[in-house]
Amino acid sequence: MSGLSSRSTRLPATAWPAPRRYRARAGRESLGALLRAPGWGARGPAGPAAAAGPYDRRVSRTRSAFQSFVRKSDDRRLERTFGRRGMLRVVFGRVARAYDPTKAPEAEGDLAFVLRDSAVEPADQRVWTVHLAPTGARVSAGAPPDPLVTIRATLPDLVRMAAGELSPGRALLSGRLDLDGSLLVVMRLAPAFGMKSPL
Repeated sequence: MSGLSSRSTRLPATAWPAPRRYRARAGRESLGALLRAPGWGARGPAGPAAAAGPYDRRVSRTRSAFQSFVRKSDDRRLERTFGRRGMLRVVFGRVARAYDPTKAPEAEGDLAFVLRDSAVEPADQRVWTVHLAPTGARVSAGAPPDPLVTIRATLPDLVRMAAGELSPGRALLSGRLDLDGSLLVVMRLAPAFGMKSPL
């Protein structure tokens, strides 16, 4: 075996592409990190503040990727991606975690989110409730008995508002967002969710 080395040659790890399964898993983890990340400002999940550390930079990159995904997706794709029960709980749970009770100290009650024209199954997953309290907010599936405000929109439009690709004011004026309840309550609660008043 002249001319051949008895030692095997190892290529650096970077020369090999990541397995397909690992890349898909990393994408799901990135989406989960985005939706669970602290801070959800008026212009998107992590707010407008500049990233400070490695984790913040990663969240910022993931936020940009999320916004790009939403911007390039049609209604059917957004419904298919976010219409699963587990993903809906994460999305509305993120809405609850965004609530800052110090900016609405007297607010207490329920907000009802109704997914309009939705194909989400089962049907009870088309209504979600965010319960507001002086200590914070929590989320549950189903309709509350006496909500402060009922918000009706399609799931794709709610996702677009969460990504900062559709402003609540524009959605309201164009008929893509319906509000039932006190407009004064809506105006008072908007800052508590890091948003400008839609009115």
